[in-house]
Order: sequence, then structure tokens, then C-alpha cells
Amino acid sequence: QYRIEGKDYFTSRLNLLLGSDIQSYGISKTFSTYPKSEFSETIMSGYTELEWTPINMIAIRPGLRYEHSTLLNKDEIAPRVSMAIKTGIHTQASFAGGIFYQDADNNYLLYGFRPDMQKAIHYIANWQYSKDDRTLRIEAYYKKYEHLVWEHDTAFDPNSYRFFYTQPGNGGFGYAQGLELFWRDKKTLKNLDYWITYSYIDTRRLYSNFLYKATPTFIADHNLNLVGKYFVDKWQTNFSVTYSYASGRPYFDPNKPLDQSNFLSEHTAPYNNLAISVAYLHTFGRWFTVFYLSIDNVTNNHNIFGYRYIKSGNGYIQNPIVPALYRSVFFGVNMSLTQFSKDE
Repeated sequence: QYRIEGKDYFTSRLNLLLGSDIQSYGISKTFSTYPKSEFSETIMSGYTELEWTPINMIAIRPGLRYEHSTLLNKDEIAPRVSMAIKTGIHTQASFAGGIFYQDADNNYLLYGFRPDMQKAIHYIANWQYSKDDRTLRIEAYYKKYEHLVWEHDTAFDPNSYRFFYTQPGNGGFGYAQGLELFWRDKKTLKNLDYWITYSYIDTRRLYSNFLYKATPTFIADHNLNLVGKYFVDKWQTNFSVTYSYASGRPYFDPNKPLDQSNFLSEHTAPYNNLAISVAYLHTFGRWFTVFYLSIDNVTNNHNIFGYRYIKSGNGYIQNPIVPALYRSVFFGVNMSLTQFSKDE
């Protein structure tokens, strides 16, 4: 990947950015006795952004990006714009929108298919409050997907490494909309730093070899993370606790009738994980050392990430997809190779 940029400041309130980048990559795969499959792609881009601050409270940044795919022999132009408004001494609102393009999944390109680029139109609104080491951020977004790669199959196979029996096209489409919240507080209690993140997403797409528009299997509608860190000066020790939650993800059950009401309608159990860690800071002379201990999934929750099915008679036997280890323990020592002063 190569990139070059240049910026010209016309005035203190107006500047222009010009840039270009080139990305070149390739993939080659050999499997059993099948013929070797490979492709190489080079994407050349040019972009420009104009940043204008008409008054101290407002900043506007319109932009334009041009992309050329040598593999697909396609040219695309993507306009984008963002704007930030200072709504108070400690608050700011921002808005952004634009068009983004992306190649098809590598598996299609390896098979020799050359569908057009996939398109996404993004709209994002953000509001942030920041004061005295406390930060609150609220963000809402809407994304519209067009020209998604869709196989037009009459059967559904959830295996991402499946063989393709039909010529894929760009007839797929979909949307994603959601809300994200972030709160961080390093002020209320001395030596305590904690933050909370929550995200909600509602998305449905008709793409890949989906038979109906549905929520993809990698999507969890609700995600929550609680993180707390507390440092004990007397012990030179940092304690950390993290809790993660995700609502169940959809999966395909072949034992159910294959119609629109049953397609990807089943969901796994919610994901829960509690992790703790302890870090002890010590110095040997002026050599800085950290002793670190962490335990993941303290409660030994048996999380399930999905299911695979094996044909048996007239039905299918369900097998859960689980991690290699439900709980893990890690201990390590990190010694600096450079001497530090006490203040550092």
C-alpha cells in the first residue's frame, strides 16, 4: 500500500487536502486435487477534502473520492461530507454522510466471478459531552446497502467455504440502523477509571446465498461492556474487571420448514463473560517490571457461538460450536530493557 498526501492552508479557516493511494494484494489457494485458484487486485484511489471553519463554532468538511479496480475494471466516485458544531463549552455535535464501495468477498473472486463493487450509503449523527475526565457520547446511524453480491440459489448452505453452483450477481440489498452509547468516568473516585459501552443494531440483508432478507449470523442485536480499573498506590497494583454481554445470534436450523418465517429465525443463548486481571508494578533498581495475572470467563459460562448439523435419517443432528477452552488463565512477566526514572 502506498499513499501520498498534501495540504494547502489558504487561510487559518480554510484548507484543502489532496491525496492518492494504491492498494495491491493477491490470494492464491490450492485445495486437494482441485485446480489452483487465485486472483490479484490493485485499487487506485484519489481523494480530496476541503475543511472550512466559517465561525469558531462550526467546521465543515466536504470530500470526494475516486476509486478504480483493475480486477473488476470498474470506476466509482464517492462523495462524502462531515460537519461538527460546538453546542456548548463542553458539548459538541457532529454529522457525517457518504458513499463507500467494496469488492466482493474473496471467495467469489477466487472462483473467477467478477461482480461489480458493493455499495453502502452511510448517515451518522453524534453528540458528545466531555468535562473533568468524564465523557458521554451518543451516536445514531443508518446504512443502506446496494448492489450486494447475491447468488440467487434455491437452497441455503450456511457453510462459508461452500462451492458455488450459480453465477452471483449484484441484486442484493439491505440496511443497518442502530444506536451506540459510551460513558467514561475517571473523576468520581480517586484511582478508579470505569467505562460503559452499549450498542444496538437492527439490520436485514438479502445477499450471499440467502433465500430471504434476514439478519446475518454474525449480528448480535444488543452488546454491553462494563470495564473498571482501580489502582492501589500502596501496593503498586492495578485491578481490572470486565463484563461482556451479547444477545443471541441467529442461526439456520435445517430441521424446520424452509420458508420466510423460519429462515434464520433461531437464536443462540446470550453470550456472557466476566474477566478479571491483576497487574503488580515493581522495580529492580531502575528496571521496570510488571507481573500480570488474568482469568477469563471466571464464572465458567458455557457460551455457544452457533450450531452445525449432521444429516441423520430424515433429519439433522445439532452440534454446538463452542470455544476450545471455556476458561483460561494467563500469567506473565514484562521486564523493560530500558531504565526508567521513578516518575516515569
